[in-house]
Amino acid sequence: MRTLRSAVFGAILIAAVGSIPATAAHAADGLAEASLSPTSLAFGQVNIGHSTSQTVTVTSTGDTSLTPGAVSLTGANAAAFSVTGNTCTGATLTTGQTCTIRVTANPVTAGAQAATLNVVANTAAGSLTADVTATGVKEGGGTYFPVNPARILDSRTGNGVTKGIVGKGGTVHLQVTGRGGVPSTGVSAVVLNLTVTGTTGPGFLTAYPSGAAVRPTASSLNFAKGWTRSNSVTVQVGTGGKVDIYASASTHIIADVSGWYGANGLSSVGGQLQSVEPYRKFDSRTDWGQPLHSDEWGQFAFNFGADFNSHLRAVIVNITAIGGPKGGYLTAWNGDPNNIPSTSTVNYLAKEITPNLAVVPVGPCYLCDPGYTDLPSITVLTLQDTNFIIDVVGLIDDGTVSDGLRFTPAAPQRIVDSRIGQGLGANLGTAQTGAVTVPAEVAPAGTQALALNITGVTPTAATYLTAWPSDLPKPEVSNLNLAKGQVAANQGLTFLAGSQFNVYNNNGTTGVVIDAVGSYWLYPGTAGSLGTIAVQGIRGGSGHELFEKGAPAAVQHKA
Repeated sequence: MRTLRSAVFGAILIAAVGSIPATAAHAADGLAEASLSPTSLAFGQVNIGHSTSQTVTVTSTGDTSLTPGAVSLTGANAAAFSVTGNTCTGATLTTGQTCTIRVTANPVTAGAQAATLNVVANTAAGSLTADVTATGVKEGGGTYFPVNPARILDSRTGNGVTKGIVGKGGTVHLQVTGRGGVPSTGVSAVVLNLTVTGTTGPGFLTAYPSGAAVRPTASSLNFAKGWTRSNSVTVQVGTGGKVDIYASASTHIIADVSGWYGANGLSSVGGQLQSVEPYRKFDSRTDWGQPLHSDEWGQFAFNFGADFNSHLRAVIVNITAIGGPKGGYLTAWNGDPNNIPSTSTVNYLAKEITPNLAVVPVGPCYLCDPGYTDLPSITVLTLQDTNFIIDVVGLIDDGTVSDGLRFTPAAPQRIVDSRIGQGLGANLGTAQTGAVTVPAEVAPAGTQALALNITGVTPTAATYLTAWPSDLPKPEVSNLNLAKGQVAANQGLTFLAGSQFNVYNNNGTTGVVIDAVGSYWLYPGTAGSLGTIAVQGIRGGSGHELFEKGAPAAVQHKA
């Protein structure tokens, strides 16, 4: 028993005595002591396409100075995380001093993601480590949800506002969420077709998010005395789910809602933008040789290949009415004969050329010949006999197709005013093209397309404007048609070549004003997700561009 007690006592004594030279040895070998807190970063659910950050703190805890080295992320899912802040590498920390490392989770795929944070250090282990985890979640922020067009504002009847003409300098505070098929929550922007009628003089409307400290220097719809005219606008939703509509001159105002974009974190997923080289789908003057009559409608089918057709939910088209003897309106919708909207898409004056951009949901081409009835199509009817043109500028998918783009709205911001040399050095002359470089604050890194409002100002001759990405030949389409001396606007959509797009003026000399209202960016959650979709790149660069394959030009039908 004595021997056993002596052995135990001896072991304890050796350990206690041995601890003294061990500390001295660490100092002599230049080995520091440190802690890292927290030792694991659990981000939980992170929406794909968005990011969130956490910070770890490194503390020197020993007598020897700590000198952290390189910081890295390793593991199969390391690409889902990034180091976005680092005060540690190259620092010298004495006892109690700290440095920090910020780690950002930005998953590009759904499901669990894991990695290890490594900090090289002059410690016995040679590094400090922390576990990093996140779960990528698909959500609907920036995706588009069409609704059957519904009237949510009409000052003539008191719908959405006190009945009566909106006076000069007046502002309508329009409730848009919870009305016309738009949900009460989860909405970042709405697409409205604004119409003025009974105008008492020349002026303009400006639509912008409610609650803005200052009304933006921008215009959404320009008009002359006595006009009835419409323009589609995409407006960021503001305080209380409202948008403000300012009138610079007295006029009645009408607004029809046709769709909305989801806010970040929305659980349901809508459609994403697919790029297409702008092209002319239809011109009644040449394809039919006659106008669309008031007792007829036309149905127009699209064919982007069997793989993609079933994923197409809407087309973004510029519809231009070439007014006949009488003024009226065109209505475009998915063709359901039992659900024809009581709203307008383009309001036109007699003998005037009037465009409007529209996001039109597609439906089956039930009037097509056998073999084509399954093709997605849109339908157009008119109040009065008129010729019209359909130009295709973009497509909306079902949210599952590779390389879809999502939308981030913004309050209107002026990026071009050729009258003062902003964005374009001078007004555009006949057959002149100007290149616009978009400011970084309007088109941050990764922006592939912009939503615009394009205004032509007092051209010296009848003309049209076309906007398109600078790396493509000029397409044979128009964004805005103008009569001599006219001031008019139309919503535009243009893809970018880097940070640039072109603007072309066909005739005379005209002022050009362009306001940006939002940007489109590549959503990583569907990048490459359906590689078998039969799409063909026309423009090159990131994103797919689709082309139409042999769809019927149009089907005319007596209503």
